[in-house]
This record gives sequence, C-alpha cells and structure tokens, in this order.
Amino acid sequence: MTAEPTDRVLRIRRELAALGLTQPQYWILRYLAPGDLGADVSGRTLDELAAVLGEYLLPGDDLPADADGLLARALVGRDADGRLRLTPAGRAAHTRVKESLPAIQARLGEAEEA
Repeated sequence: MTAEPTDRVLRIRRELAALGLTQPQYWILRYLAPGDLGADVSGRTLDELAAVLGEYLLPGDDLPADADGLLARALVGRDADGRLRLTPAGRAAHTRVKESLPAIQARLGEAEEA
C-alpha cells in the first residue's frame, strides 16, 4: 500500500528540500541513526529499508535513487555486506534536521491555521 500525498506531507517535503534532503532520504538517515529509529541496528540493506518504509513512500518516490543520492554526497556509506551506514557527515545532516524540527512544526501549524 502506498501513502497518499496530503497537503501536510507536501509541505513537509518542501521543508526538508530546503534542508537539502528528500523525505525518503531523511527517513533513511533516521533508520540508520543510533539514538533514533536505527537505535537497534548496525546498518541496514536497501531491502530492509524498503521493508520498513514501503507504506510511507508516495507514488514516484524512488528509494534506491534516494539512497544513491546519499551515497554520492557521502552522507551514508556501504559496507562489504551491502549495509548502509551513516557517515559523520550523515550524522551531522540528521542532527541538523532534528534541530530544525521545532521550527518546521511551527511553520506547518501556522500554514494549517491560515
């Protein structure tokens, strides 16, 4: 089952784009980040990520392309077993977005009240 693109989801995606990430890329970072959704794992394969993210992806989302984008920007690396892992730059990007969330949520709330 694929998620539907609500106005709120589209606004969230615009906010994340302003931070240089797609929403699926941010989810990948979250599922790889210790202390976030990846707290219980040491890296994940693309298939594992697809399994946990499948119901959230919108039509047109391309998880392999998003992962490739993170690899190209050295925000994640791939180990010999094909598992994706956060790099120091990926941890910094994850932290930057997490620190931006209160402001993003405030802007989303303002937009919904308007």
